[in-house]
Amino acid sequence: MIGSTMLSPIPPIRADWLRAKLVEEASKRRVVVAIGIGLEREDYPEKVCRDVQRAVESGVAEVRVVGDKEAIERARRVYSDINAVTSRYPETELVNMLVNGEVDAVVRGTLSARKVIAELKRAYTLERLHRIGMLETYSHEAFFFAPVGIDEGNDLHDKVKLVEGGLRLHRALGLTPIVAVLSGGRIEDYGRSSEVDEMMDQAEELVKQVRERFGVEAYHQGILIEDAVKRATLIIAPNGVVGNIVFRVLTLIGGGGAFGAPVVDLLPRVFVDVSRAMSNYFDSIALSAALANLASTL
Repeated sequence: MIGSTMLSPIPPIRADWLRAKLVEEASKRRVVVAIGIGLEREDYPEKVCRDVQRAVESGVAEVRVVGDKEAIERARRVYSDINAVTSRYPETELVNMLVNGEVDAVVRGTLSARKVIAELKRAYTLERLHRIGMLETYSHEAFFFAPVGIDEGNDLHDKVKLVEGGLRLHRALGLTPIVAVLSGGRIEDYGRSSEVDEMMDQAEELVKQVRERFGVEAYHQGILIEDAVKRATLIIAPNGVVGNIVFRVLTLIGGGGAFGAPVVDLLPRVFVDVSRAMSNYFDSIALSAALANLASTL
């Protein structure tokens, strides 16, 4: 039941709790969210618009859909009352809407990741992005996870930035953070491989820095991610490639899901990245609207 105050749960966070929390925060003030629609696959416009209609009719947000002429025409077949923005360059239009303050938040939707990320970097003069995935296991446990991009989290400094961004999201949502740092083997495997040893050494150093700099609970979990999801709220993978594989295995093979991945470099501006393979964009719209309403706490 959604009340005026939702206390931070003891880990593991239940996905239904987080989903209800996001809807509660999103519904406090009706914000404007833009979401992109691409045409790389046949079902993209239809599946996005079904969730857009649900979000609008449930009062989660006012949603504007951004796409080229063909994408918008197909979207209207699903949701005739859609609030559409037609553009020959929808990736540029989507980012510009956030930059110019035309919308409160943006969800990438099914537009090209490469093109949208390039536009974000250009618009905000960023060399790289840092995203925190908000994921759900098949047994409906929710957790924050990073890195999720192959070029993110590949050195200690980058991982510290990811942790800092994750803690900002925890604070905004009223969650008590517990950080688990993954590496390449069980703790007792140290010495079996120089590559694994290097991962473990970096994990130990990251745990030390997180404790000292942020004053939160953090520990080295080794390779046992299955244990981390039961105890931690924020899990840090050894590098971006491993993180991206974990994300794909969980969401595309393992029966889990994703709420989305806020770009923490932009906070308090809200840009939620998503996978085009996702089947549920309602949660991403609710996440973006909730964060827009929580901007003063980010």
